[in-house]
Parts: sequence; C-alpha cells; structure tokens
Amino acid sequence: MNLKTSEAFYFMKYLCRMKHMLLVPLLLFSTLIHAQKTEQGDSKAVYDAEQKRLAETIGKPYPAFSVKTDSATISNESGRGKTVFINFWFESCAPCIAEFDALEKMYEKLKDSSNIIFLGLTYETPEKIKAVKKRFGITWPMAHISMSECYRLNMNNGFPTSIILDHSGMISYIHTGGSTVKDVADEFVRTELYPRLVKE
Repeated sequence: MNLKTSEAFYFMKYLCRMKHMLLVPLLLFSTLIHAQKTEQGDSKAVYDAEQKRLAETIGKPYPAFSVKTDSATISNESGRGKTVFINFWFESCAPCIAEFDALEKMYEKLKDSSNIIFLGLTYETPEKIKAVKKRFGITWPMAHISMSECYRLNMNNGFPTSIILDHSGMISYIHTGGSTVKDVADEFVRTELYPRLVKE
C-alpha cells in the first residue's frame, strides 16, 4: 500500500467513524422527538377525556350537601331558587391562592345580591381556614369538610375547582385547575366566572 492509498484508507476509516458518531445523536434526537410527540398525544387524550367528563356533569343535579359556615348553614335546600357559587381549595395549592384576590373582589361586588350564595369548601381545619382568611383578606363564607367529602362534592376533580349551581340546584358550570400567575387567575375570574354568575 503506497502513501496515497494509505492516506485514502485512513481517511475513509475516519469518515466511517464520524458517520457513526453523528448517527448516535441523530438517533437519540429522533427518539426524543417521538417520545415528546407521544407524551403530548397522551396528555391531549387525557385532557380531552377530562373535558368530556366535566361536560357530562352540566345540567345534572348537584350531590346533596349541608355545611356550616361562621354565619349560616348552606345546603341544597337553602340554595334553591338562588345561584350558588362553590370554590374548593387548600392552603398549599398555588393556583387556589392565586385566584383568592379576584374571588374576593367578585364577592364584594355580588355579596349584597339576595340571589347569589358564595361558599368556599376545604379539608383544612377550621383554625387554618381562619388563618388563611385573615392572611388573604377573605370575607366570603368558608367551611371545613373531610377530604373525601371534598372529592365527592367537587365531582372527583382537583383543586381549585369552581362550580356554579343554577336556581334549581343543577350544575350549570364546572371548572377545575388554574394558573399560579395572579394576573392570569384574575383574568379568569373576571372574564369567565363573574359573567356567568351575573348571567345566572
């Protein structure tokens, strides 16, 4: 093998090695893209199924309940003929906390209406509820119920969940989840929840 042939041989060998070195990252990248698409597809399927499940509760009677707040007992019966707004929360739920200020402003606007009942439900202790209300300047009625009761009444959804019952006690609106960004949470309450409560 002369010098030129030898150089050509080693050069070809080098190119083959480089080809394999480039192929590995390419295969990894392709695998990651496929996995991401699959994960996105799975997430969308889960989201779509969840939205369908929520939609199926609209127009159905709300489960029987009766809770005591600081000022009153609120139940299906006391809500008959009125619009009932129920918000489920717990203290370490960041999206729950993010929407507190906007919910309070909404309550302030509507609290004098004899046709609307506000209610916050949580599995937090009465002492914790009192502390949270003081910390965030909340004045709407809240009540402690067990965790299992929270899930029964929020239709097995996460937190926060907001539910609106119409005058006949049927579910007219349900939304679960939310943003941890206060401005986004404010916008949701102002443009989504408030108009629905006024319309009811």
